[in-house]
Amino acid sequence: MKSSQLREFYLAFVYHYGAIYSDDAYKIIKGFYPDLKEETLIKDLKKRVGKMTRGYMVLETEDDNIFVISNVLFTNEDLDELFYEQGKKEFFVEKNLDVYLGNSGENFLKEYKDLRRYLERHIKANNKTERIIMSDIYLLKFFTTVKYSFVGDDVIKKMLQEVIDLCEIENIDKVNTLLKLIMEAYNNTPMITNRGYSPKQMREKEGSIDINNLQIQIGNNMKNMMLDGDMDAQEMLEHIKSSDMPAMMKNNLIEQLEKVIMMKNNTGKA
Repeated sequence: MKSSQLREFYLAFVYHYGAIYSDDAYKIIKGFYPDLKEETLIKDLKKRVGKMTRGYMVLETEDDNIFVISNVLFTNEDLDELFYEQGKKEFFVEKNLDVYLGNSGENFLKEYKDLRRYLERHIKANNKTERIIMSDIYLLKFFTTVKYSFVGDDVIKKMLQEVIDLCEIENIDKVNTLLKLIMEAYNNTPMITNRGYSPKQMREKEGSIDINNLQIQIGNNMKNMMLDGDMDAQEMLEHIKSSDMPAMMKNNLIEQLEKVIMMKNNTGKA
């Protein structure tokens, strides 16, 4: 396997995962190239430690022969958050890698092309050329923000407000039309925190949600607030009992709340 082919994979990993350990990268590349030796990959990665190469870099970890293939924009804190978000989600690399590896920029999806057409018609600018430039800038910012989706919803909300202002939209029907196009683009964007899958693909993979069998887990922060008296567990329990939520969800929450109340009574916390 050529070093140039490895570099193509490194770029794909950065696009799909944001960051990936070399042992996981080896498993994926091995699926495409069964003859690849692990020592060949490690040798190539060692050459690239700390070097920025076409949009990615390789970081050495404390473990022997374990490296992180990462986007240069990530700090150590970003990597920690990213690996936490990615968790144990399955690995994924598109078969048609060339879709993502072109040097001319991202190949926007149909949904982004629809959004671009709308923006080019509605952005208030002095001339058509300026409208096209502004719509392209917004699309690139939005696509990048969604792709690196761990940046948070606040950033996306701010961008939505910006584009509404750019289009000087006041009519609620036009706002809804714009938001519909934006949500279609969002739902079809591959995200690194989804291991390269889009929200739409994730829903298709996981199947429809049966709300009658849905369970909700009370988190540790909420439990601690109840134990410390910052939240009233008994009041919440009575509220859940009188609610009309699905039976399995209700019974699951009641069971969890009763355990918290028992813990609180045993510890004597206020």
